[in-house]
Amino acid sequence: MSDIEINSFIDSLRFRSFKKIKSKVKQRFPGIADAKIRDILKKRIHDKRLKRERKRIYYVKVFSPFIGSWMCDIFDNGRSPLRLNEPNSASGDPRYWYIFINVNTRFAVSYPMNDKTKESINTVLRLFVDKYKPRKLTSDEESGLVAKVNLEFLKSKKCGLYIITEKNHTALSLIDRFIRTLRDMNTPGNESPDSSTDDKYKHISRQVMIELLDIYNDTIHTSTGQKPIDMMNDSKLEEEYIIKCLDKKHRQQGIEDFNLKVGQLVRYFIVKSSAPGSLTHEPGMT
Repeated sequence: MSDIEINSFIDSLRFRSFKKIKSKVKQRFPGIADAKIRDILKKRIHDKRLKRERKRIYYVKVFSPFIGSWMCDIFDNGRSPLRLNEPNSASGDPRYWYIFINVNTRFAVSYPMNDKTKESINTVLRLFVDKYKPRKLTSDEESGLVAKVNLEFLKSKKCGLYIITEKNHTALSLIDRFIRTLRDMNTPGNESPDSSTDDKYKHISRQVMIELLDIYNDTIHTSTGQKPIDMMNDSKLEEEYIIKCLDKKHRQQGIEDFNLKVGQLVRYFIVKSSAPGSLTHEPGMT
């Protein structure tokens, strides 16, 4: 019996600890010593578990190197995530919210829509662009948004549109996380007799959306250390944040294993919840 044969058999067991594989390895390879099994396990490729402090240096900050960069997405105010299999579940008023969030300041706004047609989206775009003067919009491939009438409007306002395909939806992590935050905020208080599954928490009403955005924009954001409303009202704060992010990005390039190479072992994360506005990879992982 060779080490290759033993390793191949261990692979088939799907377990890696000595206690879990010992009996089956001995059954498959009679006479093998415990010390031999331990030695093989020790030499196998193992995950390198980085401590939280070490992981932080690999966080890739989501930011824009220039002012006026926003992300947008349509918030379905109808069926909640827990009721997607209930086609007849009631819809909220409005049916949809068009959400916009500034990439740097984290300032967020929303506009009600009854449908997702190019005409409804055009109405929202005109309101949003005229007030906030964006230089760049990042969005998923919403058919109404990429309609000719909307592309021409954005072009006339000198606002670039960057479309993210579904295969690379992590690039929209910032607004995805914000929408989850809205859902989390739309829950009963600690002393309330209500349940989060009650009908009034399945949708976000017009009045509640105003209240949630006011609270969110007036609360210090963990990623920037500033209130979104303060950064929107003071361009110097945004400029300082951009400089800080650019400096971090430059320093990260000096980390020897920051840029992954072909053939390097990694652990791939399917992120369900992470630090707002951050993505991460860990080199040296299996």
